Amino acid sequence: MWVDRTGKELGRFGEFGLYSAPNASPDGSLVGLVRPDPDTGRGDVWIVDTKRNTVSRSTFADAAINTYAFSPDAKRIAVTTIAGAVSGGIWIQPTSGSGTQEKLETPKSFVTVNSWSPNGRYLFFNVQNNATRQDVYYVDLNGDRKLIPFLQSPANEVGAVLSPNGKWLAYTSDESGRSEVYVTAFPDPGGKWQVSNGGGGFASWSADGKQLYYAVGDKLMLVAIQNVETFEFGAPAALPIHVNEFAALGPVAPGERFPALKPLSGGQSHPQEVILNWTGTLKQ
Repeated sequence: MWVDRTGKELGRFGEFGLYSAPNASPDGSLVGLVRPDPDTGRGDVWIVDTKRNTVSRSTFADAAINTYAFSPDAKRIAVTTIAGAVSGGIWIQPTSGSGTQEKLETPKSFVTVNSWSPNGRYLFFNVQNNATRQDVYYVDLNGDRKLIPFLQSPANEVGAVLSPNGKWLAYTSDESGRSEVYVTAFPDPGGKWQVSNGGGGFASWSADGKQLYYAVGDKLMLVAIQNVETFEFGAPAALPIHVNEFAALGPVAPGERFPALKPLSGGQSHPQEVILNWTGTLKQ
């Protein structure tokens, strides 16, 4: 379902079923989700066309862990998998599932895709390293398409997402001892700011880059960006919506609406109506 910033339901789409790891295309016309096999736990990416209310299979990896990101025009998705029939793969494919896969460099360590930049040039990943834990890497699709480390420290850095103007990278780090949301200049070195206060994660930009959303506990927070060119920002403010009322709440979509996952009434564990969430649930 779609909800507004107060948690009010705006509409529903998709099919009932058991799903995980949902995500939406930049214009909100498509919603991706992983449909696991209830017996094996392995699954694949499926796509919901929200205009036609149809569901179709996109990948055929049969993997234990699937992560993916839509291209800006939603015609392609970048996919990473862990275990299953395809292990440790990174590729780009048509969202429809037809056509060929473009294989990218695959490290030997654990890797997940976070996001695809609004200008279509960069893909952002988390790569696990023994010495530095989770780090932010990127691939320049206009370059040699090799994984390049960007944020690498003894702390975890995860969930990288680039601002609409391509200048500011939001991510989550536990460098302070707890998870907080930070923003840093990209791709060249520059300023770095902690934008959350009291914890936070799962950052998400509005379409115009003037709002940055993140979650902490039962709260969905909003940070107003007063100048998108120099990155001047205000204090975080809690929105009148309770995250714990949903199984998951996704990043903001055009129209300042939020896709949400909510179980059926009556407390059944399945099936569920899944629309969207961040990489993982907001309750983590």
